[in-house]
Amino acid sequence: MATTQRQLAEALYEMLIGVPEEKQSEVITSYISEVRARGLLTDGERFMAAFEDILRNREDRERLHVTLAHGMTIPGADTEVDAALMGGAVAERKGRRADASVLGRLQMLQRRLMPKT
Repeated sequence: MATTQRQLAEALYEMLIGVPEEKQSEVITSYISEVRARGLLTDGERFMAAFEDILRNREDRERLHVTLAHGMTIPGADTEVDAALMGGAVAERKGRRADASVLGRLQMLQRRLMPKT
């Protein structure tokens, strides 16, 4: 089965995880040279579009997003205020959610005390 340009882009992304920023250019150059030499890189524009899409999507998922009941900032996180939380916060990262809000705790209590029949 032929390797798609998206698969090549995903492989490059995975290779770059944990590589210091100052070494990434070297890794990218080496990778591109190797896949070209093997005849796998058949559409440079499609490869770059796929790589940019992967970066955009994964960086969005990996970014910490915090919703707070009251205004404050958290360094390195996207924050927003939602007074409906009544207190506490909800943090989301990489598709995982941690709800430490008053509203979330009340909803959990309601589910436990009043299960759907």
